[in-house]
Amino acid sequence: MIEQHNTIFIYGDVERARETLLAKGFREEVVETPVPHVHHYQEALDGEFESLMRMLDWDRSDLRDREGD
Repeated sequence: MIEQHNTIFIYGDVERARETLLAKGFREEVVETPVPHVHHYQEALDGEFESLMRMLDWDRSDLRDREGD
């Protein structure tokens, strides 16, 4: 999953995902999120967001609590 800081979070077979991403031209680097930082919501950009989201075939599932929590 890529989030608002252009960071990819990988769950599952991390090594396989790493190899795939490197083969596609991604690179590994140290990630530093500025502290403090903020996220802004701009209603005027909703259409742009929806257009970007339709560009890929997303799989979506609801969040689940971890087992044993």
